[in-house]
Amino acid sequence: MTPARASGAALFAALMAQDERLVAAGFPPMTEWWVEQLRRFYLSGKRRFVARVGRKGTKSSTMCRVAVNEMLRGDHLLRPGDLGLFMFVSENMEEAQGRIFTMKSILDALDVGYAPMNRDTRLAGKQVIFGVRAGRIGAVSGPVLIGLVDDEVAKWKNDTTGVNPATEILSSVRPAMITQPNAHEFMISSPWSTLDAHYNAMEEGETEQQTVAEAPTWIANPTVTEEATRKEEKDQQTWEREYKAVPMGSTEVHFFDHRAIDACFASDIVMPVKAEAGAVVTAGGDLAFVRDTAAMAVCHRYGAWNDDASRYLLADVLEEKPASGFPLLPGNVIGAFAAKLGEHKVSYLMADGHYRMSAIEHLERHGLHYADAPEGQIGKADTYVRMRVILHGGRFRYCSPDLQRQMKEVTSKPTPGGGLSISSPHKAGGGHGDVLSAVVLALWQQTGHEVLAPEPVPGSAEWHRREQMAAKEAAMRMASKRDRKAPQYPH
Repeated sequence: MTPARASGAALFAALMAQDERLVAAGFPPMTEWWVEQLRRFYLSGKRRFVARVGRKGTKSSTMCRVAVNEMLRGDHLLRPGDLGLFMFVSENMEEAQGRIFTMKSILDALDVGYAPMNRDTRLAGKQVIFGVRAGRIGAVSGPVLIGLVDDEVAKWKNDTTGVNPATEILSSVRPAMITQPNAHEFMISSPWSTLDAHYNAMEEGETEQQTVAEAPTWIANPTVTEEATRKEEKDQQTWEREYKAVPMGSTEVHFFDHRAIDACFASDIVMPVKAEAGAVVTAGGDLAFVRDTAAMAVCHRYGAWNDDASRYLLADVLEEKPASGFPLLPGNVIGAFAAKLGEHKVSYLMADGHYRMSAIEHLERHGLHYADAPEGQIGKADTYVRMRVILHGGRFRYCSPDLQRQMKEVTSKPTPGGGLSISSPHKAGGGHGDVLSAVVLALWQQTGHEVLAPEPVPGSAEWHRREQMAAKEAAMRMASKRDRKAPQYPH
């Protein structure tokens, strides 16, 4: 057996012994899936472990245990005066700080001392430090690496270009392990798409350098059932990516299922629809004044915003289209929108940041308010995904042919930086998914104008019932008041 394999076998045995101590201290044990995959990796004597695991698959807690074990018992070749760094590289630095907390908790349970050292933490009596770095070029430089965890590497993103920089970052950081033949790299992530370095590594499969493993959430972590993940995530495509651990294809695809679009079309609806008692009325807008059409949509919700049984209805649509060669005037557009909002007794309009200040100015003239839509590609994707959940669940009814067409035309594709690009085709003469954009924002809102039940007609049966109930309640209040005023005598 080669020295590397012997070192791996010893490290795995030490990891299992460490886990027994942590369980005795109240930590949950590593799951059987992780134990088996790590056993395969360590006994192989390979350098790199690549795993694609669904959300809540105990990736972070397992990697923290692995990191502590490698720091304490790894075969580090450090000269006097050198420090070896075990590094976590992460997209989300706030979550990455949680890794440090977990590792410190593990060290406390093992009764191993540590102390802060600049931005990192040093183990007592050892030439070993550990810390986290942002997944950015220039942020991963540092001392000799004795270990590396590429945390959620499929979702790293360059702030400027929006592209996943993993390939460049890993090419820069891996040479820091060149003097450490027994150092290991753990490339761990839930999937995003087929456009990133993590996907490419998984596609390479088993090589002389790496071991690969893949599991949905409920396999990697049996304490979470498949049923629970489906309850947590209602959108099928998101569920498949985040929990089933299936990366999205890189090609452009239709965002909404055409069968669901047609199934929710209701030709018997006549707009505008008057809201029934108990409805929550919301409005969304797509503002455009130069070339595109401006649109506003009013929707009714029956039930709580986050209730799977709630139902939604497109109650009204208004489109303002520019004449050939003449842009729309903001005051005229907002004036028309304001009149429609007044008809539906809605006090505010949600729209994106385009023409924000102009919209606020003109809405205020009508005594109405402006609400900001979620910002950026991620915010936009969230709003569209929510509409997809409602639509595919059969909980949305509408009668607009324009909306039907625009829903069928909208497409999406993943971006290399862990985002989702959603787009609608431009139409000659204006129009760019304007009605759909307005409907999406109307459906997104949690609050709105709640329609109350109308007061009963005087003299009707309901009016007499309420009068009797009010008289009864008044009599009970008077009786209670007399009892409180009555003198109390000792027995």
